[in-house]
Amino acid sequence: MGMQEFVKKWNGVSVEDDGCFMSGEAKQFVTQFRNALKKDLPDAEITIKPGHYDLHGFVSENGHTVYVSYNIPRYGLPVNCSDCGVNGILYRTARDTKDFTGGPNHFCGFRELPGNLRRMLEVQS
Repeated sequence: MGMQEFVKKWNGVSVEDDGCFMSGEAKQFVTQFRNALKKDLPDAEITIKPGHYDLHGFVSENGHTVYVSYNIPRYGLPVNCSDCGVNGILYRTARDTKDFTGGPNHFCGFRELPGNLRRMLEVQS
């Protein structure tokens, strides 16, 4: 499942919320997101992990690294895979996989993410 298929499955879905515990559905969301990125960016090292109703981590290739973060909507709100604002996916350059502050924040929708990551990984100097 690439990112296009991920969007078809999750766009408009309200991810189950188990309060103080991350639901099985939210864990599935993170796993499928990571796998979609791996399919679309097969040469990159992807270390996306679940937090508490969020996902975060790094995409690295050829010595370049990008930090990625997304807050999974809660309380019955649906996932909006097209949101390119602050409720979209955050990504920014990073020095390495320990750099959580990195460069300036960028936001995009799910469909645009693989291409945006590819461009950012190619232009880093």
